[in-house]
Amino acid sequence: MPIDKIKHLVAGMFISLMVSLLTSMPWLGVVASIIIGAGKEYYDSFHPEHTVDKWDFAVTALGGLIGAAIVGIFL
Repeated sequence: MPIDKIKHLVAGMFISLMVSLLTSMPWLGVVASIIIGAGKEYYDSFHPEHTVDKWDFAVTALGGLIGAAIVGIFL
């Protein structure tokens, strides 16, 4: 897996874990990672030195799901 995708996966997990733990609502962690992942790709669309990549968004969302699953198992 390319390092860029690993960074997106870890970012999605981190966002989800933090929101899930702070709110005790794992589903909200997933929503937060999806919104932030979409926002990052939207930001990239306005900056020519960045590229918009649907897979970056998908991997960020996947990280969010993994983070929420971890919290759901142990919470």
